[in-house]
Amino acid sequence: MTVADHITAIKAWIDENPIRKKRAKIRASKENAAVFMGVALSSLKSWEVGAHRPTPPSMKRIALFLEVSEEEAQRIWDEWWEKRPGRSEITDQPLVGENGGRPY
Repeated sequence: MTVADHITAIKAWIDENPIRKKRAKIRASKENAAVFMGVALSSLKSWEVGAHRPTPPSMKRIALFLEVSEEEAQRIWDEWWEKRPGRSEITDQPLVGENGGRPY
């Protein structure tokens, strides 16, 4: 997988985020969704791009937003998270430590 392919895969994965999909379905902004869930906008953004995983109390709020049980919300989240494309799939770039640690 090339770097460009990896970026495309990451973008596609982000588009499948459960919160993002629900927001698109109901035409809610990030700001409105964050207010509804009672969380900081920065938290919502980090969840949507997969930078952080929600804590158990946050998952309860996500479940309310998704209109599912907490258990179902966790299952949906875990299923999405497991599909995250990995850096190890990029084959045309040296790994850290190769070329004297330089990324080129």
